[in-house]
Amino acid sequence: MLMNCKQLGDVQQEEFLKGCEVCGDSMDKWKSQISQLRKQMQQPDQQKKMYLYVFNAAQDHKHGKKNVAVEDACAYWQMLSKGKCSYLTAWCDFMTKRLESGK
Repeated sequence: MLMNCKQLGDVQQEEFLKGCEVCGDSMDKWKSQISQLRKQMQQPDQQKKMYLYVFNAAQDHKHGKKNVAVEDACAYWQMLSKGKCSYLTAWCDFMTKRLESGK
């Protein structure tokens, strides 16, 4: 989110340099940001921003698609909603089985 990458896993040079401006110019400075970022992510408004950012960045923009593959969505939900949603595992199992059955 700090680099505001347009696509997950595809960091452009300008996005990386923006992250360097925000976090600092050394690995030690980047590491020192981790605890502060984790604190920020405990705030509901920041969680919502992260969720919306990940959903947008995970879409296949190169091919004009505005959806996220079920497998990817489940992985992102696990990362972003772990411990917050009691039925998350059941939901991902349901979605995966539905995908496998073609429905």
